[in-house]
Amino acid sequence: MAQTNRKKLEEGIKVKILKNFFILCALVFVAISLYMIWHKQSSVSIQKAFSYAFDYDYKSDSGDFKIPKIAPWKGKKLVVIDPGHGGVDPGATTENILEKDITLDICLKLNAILKDEGIYTYLTRSTDATMRSKDRIYLANEKNAALFVSIHIDSIDNKDPNGMKVLYYPSKELYSGFLSEMDYANILKNNLSKIFEIKNKGIFPREDIFVLKHAKMPSLVIEAGFLSNENDSQILSFKWFKNKLASVIANGIKESLKKID
Repeated sequence: MAQTNRKKLEEGIKVKILKNFFILCALVFVAISLYMIWHKQSSVSIQKAFSYAFDYDYKSDSGDFKIPKIAPWKGKKLVVIDPGHGGVDPGATTENILEKDITLDICLKLNAILKDEGIYTYLTRSTDATMRSKDRIYLANEKNAALFVSIHIDSIDNKDPNGMKVLYYPSKELYSGFLSEMDYANILKNNLSKIFEIKNKGIFPREDIFVLKHAKMPSLVIEAGFLSNENDSQILSFKWFKNKLASVIANGIKESLKKID
């Protein structure tokens, strides 16, 4: 009798051990599954953040995240085009006109013109995306761009100032081939002189602009007018003028590229 009870006790212990083992395995499986789900969602969130910041393609249905592979130019000269502001940063504003919208319109047209000419280009943003200044110039440096141009619109409290300006970084002389940053600035200034609707104020040194300070190639910021000025603001709102301005800038870039070799 005692021996029978002992066997039953041993069998009961074995059953409990097996039961606890299976419960433990189930808990481990659930924990791993939860971790995998959390990890996937976290990865997707990170991917979405990069997509938002860098304007890269993101497919939410599959979780795919692809950064465009643009090889550093070999023989082809890459021009990086930067529409100022974007996303949560509207830039200068006046009534219903936003700087970020005007700069994007101009740069999209500029990009199309240069591509039609067979010029290798890259837009830092092609939609209303938020981007930090350091990421804009990082892309240009990383891709070994030959030229960088950033389009902005000026604005101040005083409504009288008007006109376009070409800004460059004065404390270092950068070259692409035989083209210096000062050459680049003068070429763009001269081409902008063909615009009569908004005054051309010439070239100005600026040491406080991040993209100019940290560029590794000739780089310019074009302030295409003043949103705070009634005439400039009205002219900049016209599609025909934005197209004309893009065409003039494109001519300046094409002339600059020829001087690199």
